[in-house]
Amino acid sequence: MSRLRKLELQITTEDVDGDGSLPANLGKKELHSFFGQRLVQEWLEPVRNNLTHLKLYSRDMYFGYLPKCHLPTFPALRSLMLGGMSFSHNEQLTWILSHSNTLEELVLDNCPIVIGVRIPSTLDSDNYPIEPLFNSSTTGSILAPSSFVYSARWRDYFSQLATGLVKLRSIRCGFGDWYDNTAFPKSKELGTGLWAQRYRILDDGEWRRPRFGEDGSYDGKWSDPPMYPDCTDEDWIALCEVKAAIAFRVGG
Repeated sequence: MSRLRKLELQITTEDVDGDGSLPANLGKKELHSFFGQRLVQEWLEPVRNNLTHLKLYSRDMYFGYLPKCHLPTFPALRSLMLGGMSFSHNEQLTWILSHSNTLEELVLDNCPIVIGVRIPSTLDSDNYPIEPLFNSSTTGSILAPSSFVYSARWRDYFSQLATGLVKLRSIRCGFGDWYDNTAFPKSKELGTGLWAQRYRILDDGEWRRPRFGEDGSYDGKWSDPPMYPDCTDEDWIALCEVKAAIAFRVGG
């Protein structure tokens, strides 16, 4: 594997009891050990020095925050395609920017910023669950919910990508054909724009869209969940900054 230059992985996860329950799936120990350890140790570390193209999708659930996943740096990486990765910490953006000397293509397919988390678990100093193996409210957990809010917005991410990825020649971001389970094979057809699911919250083990406005409805259990960010114009302007930087670079 150490000689591989291109690696494409679509990860599928077990449907516990066949009921499609996301909280039940999050209670699988193997899920956390794979994304937290085995994916990096057994798949990515052996190829990271020579890898030029990485395409990493999670078909059934978001990864990054829960299950927690810290990806290694790839010193020769030219193309990075992510599907279903959630961004909840500035360090994840820093990780992308760490490839500035080589990265030419970036694809973010259904990769939301997690603006808030409410979870029945104790959080560590970095706001990650210390014991994430729960089954939401169906377990009868006695742990009181913990919560945190992440203030970064896509305008912040795009602005830093525009200035930090000095060799970037292509960016595509949006929401592919996830409902038909064809986002992975159709990743090259993904356009570039803003998508409604670009902000999410994790409430009691369920990924939900933040409520809209003061009177917006919300079907989660969080009594005061974060509202959907009112920054569409700013997000779009920042994305245009990335596209303008790429156009100048390619044109020059």
